[in-house]
Amino acid sequence: MQTPNKKIEIEKKYPRFTFQFSKTIPKLWHNTFNFGKFDFRFDYQKKFNSNHKTLFIMEGGYAFGAIPITHLYNHSPNNITKDKIIQRITFAGTDSFETMFYNEFFSDKYTFFQLEHQFPKFEISKRIKPVFSLVTKYGLGTLEHAEKHAGINFKTLEKGYLESGFELNQIYRGLGFVAFYRYGPNQLPNFEDNIAIKLSLKIDLSL
Repeated sequence: MQTPNKKIEIEKKYPRFTFQFSKTIPKLWHNTFNFGKFDFRFDYQKKFNSNHKTLFIMEGGYAFGAIPITHLYNHSPNNITKDKIIQRITFAGTDSFETMFYNEFFSDKYTFFQLEHQFPKFEISKRIKPVFSLVTKYGLGTLEHAEKHAGINFKTLEKGYLESGFELNQIYRGLGFVAFYRYGPNQLPNFEDNIAIKLSLKIDLSL
C-alpha cells in the first residue's frame, strides 16, 4: 500500500526469492584472505480453505577461494554436546537442524530443504490454542580440500542429513515445544543422540 510517506506491506506474497553475494577485499586493512560466497533462498507458502498451510524452504550456497573454517557453511546446527536429552533442551530455531551438534559438519557448497505442514489451531481452552506441525529437513553438502583445515575434528555432508519431527507451538503465551529425530546416513549409533527436544517461542506482533 502506498502511504504519504512510503510503501508498506499489508500482505505477504509467495514465492519469495533472496540472492546474496559477498566477497573479501584482499590486502585491505591487512586482510590475508581472498574468498567469496553466492547464497540463494526460496520461500513458498500455500494456504488452504481448511486452514491448513504448507511451507517450503530451499536454500543453497557456494563458497570459493581460500576460505577459513569460520566462514564455511555449518548448516545451522542447534544442538549442544551433552550426554542426556534433558541436558540438551534449549530453544528451537526457525530453519535450523535441531538434532545436529555445533561444529559437527562444514561445507563450501550446500543445499537445504525444509517441508512443513501446519494444521489448524485446535482449542483446548480460551487461552490455549496450540498449532501442530509436521516438519522434515534435508541437507546436502561438499567440501573441497578438507585436509587444509588441520587440527579440527568435523564431518562433511556428501551423504546428506535428514531429520523429521513435530512442532506444537503457541501452547501458552507463545511457548511450545518441538521434537525431532535424526535418521539416514548420518544417524548416530546411540539412539538418544538422534533425538532433540526443544522449547519454542513464537510471538505474534501483528505487523
